[in-house]
Amino acid sequence: MAENKNSVNATLVSQRTYPQSTFDTILVLTDKVTFPEATRTYQDLTALSSENSDADLQAYMSIGFAQQIRAKTFILAKRSKPQPAIASFTFDNSLDAVADGEFKVTVNGATFEFTGINFTTGTKAEALNLVLDPSIVAYDISPTVVELRTVETLDTSAITAITAIAVAVGTDISASLNSFLTANDTGSTGQTIKADLIALDEANTDYFGVLVFSDETQTDLKDLALYVESQDAMCVLYDNSPVAISTATTDLASELQALAYEKTSVFYHATDRTDIAFLSAFLGLDIGLINAKTMELKGVTPDTLTSTELTNVLAKNANVYTKERKRYLFTKQGTACSGKKIESVAGEIFITVKSIEGMYELLLNNDRISFDADDLNLLRVLVTTKLRQAQAQKIIALDDPQNGEAFTIDLVTDQAGGSCNVKVSYLKSGSVDWIDLSFSASIDADEYYINKA
Repeated sequence: MAENKNSVNATLVSQRTYPQSTFDTILVLTDKVTFPEATRTYQDLTALSSENSDADLQAYMSIGFAQQIRAKTFILAKRSKPQPAIASFTFDNSLDAVADGEFKVTVNGATFEFTGINFTTGTKAEALNLVLDPSIVAYDISPTVVELRTVETLDTSAITAITAIAVAVGTDISASLNSFLTANDTGSTGQTIKADLIALDEANTDYFGVLVFSDETQTDLKDLALYVESQDAMCVLYDNSPVAISTATTDLASELQALAYEKTSVFYHATDRTDIAFLSAFLGLDIGLINAKTMELKGVTPDTLTSTELTNVLAKNANVYTKERKRYLFTKQGTACSGKKIESVAGEIFITVKSIEGMYELLLNNDRISFDADDLNLLRVLVTTKLRQAQAQKIIALDDPQNGEAFTIDLVTDQAGGSCNVKVSYLKSGSVDWIDLSFSASIDADEYYINKA
């Protein structure tokens, strides 16, 4: 971050600076990349595909690049998920006689079987889909050695009783299994998806929208959404759970709706990734001219829902892509989890960032800030310039020849206390709604603070 010649530091509510003409930068948090660094930036699918061989990631990103309204920038960020803790132990040779499905594990009274394994052969199985807690899967290494792998950090305190029996020969390996769990109950290094995003923000990664292309728990996605609420960005999450189109309220959309999050939206589709399709198309348009509920998404097949399913999912403030009037394809709803229109949320974020940029430029144009008359005049000019950019994006209505400017800037200063409150009011384009946003700037020793009220 730049500093003025007197080396006065600035602490901002957001340190990201966004593109001057369009919001076209999307951050994709994913565990599918193979490059060594934390992030890589792409503006075309060819370059991305040449450096990332994962077919699922290529298919996902192709949907984003298909929305060719304007050029877009995607930042792929590598997830640092907890890595498996691996250990193995050797069974008695008598296990060679155990046939497929005859090796069982009992956890807290519930019995699970190893499937896809046959100890009578030396063939290694690709994967043994034993769900245990559900934190363990197993792999056949040889007829006598089995490797257990913890998928997530494992809390053994939740496991009170484990019995592992090779049914055919009655060999009890409980002690070996418990020893494995005890020795590997922390997994290896890694962090939550929220922690990954915080680390990217601390590295001043520039983006406007956040997408997730990795398997995450619903709890972790809720934590991510909570963090985004405190930032100047949008988060679009995808859900294809049947619960989302039912009356149950345990799905992601229902839980985020109950929290009334404004900067996160949930898109449901049974098969297609409408999250990246919507955000890519949305950020390629003039935000103030968008009706998010009537957007066409390229490369996405309209979802087929019954009238009841459609009613259920829309009642949760989730979004769907489906046919209307038989031939039109509409992104129905067009709302964040709170029910607020997505374009309104995006417009407020845009103006927030621009206002903060103007307030920060006061520092760059001053030897020393005192919030005197000259400072206030300059601050008004700087913020006005930024709000004109919002008018160019059609977020703020055009000035009216009779009624004057479509925005106002009120400055209230406490020069003795070294602070200034800034209130920006603007007329939302295409409506009669005036939106108020408030900020504060203050000087404390050599620190210049900017915060959103």
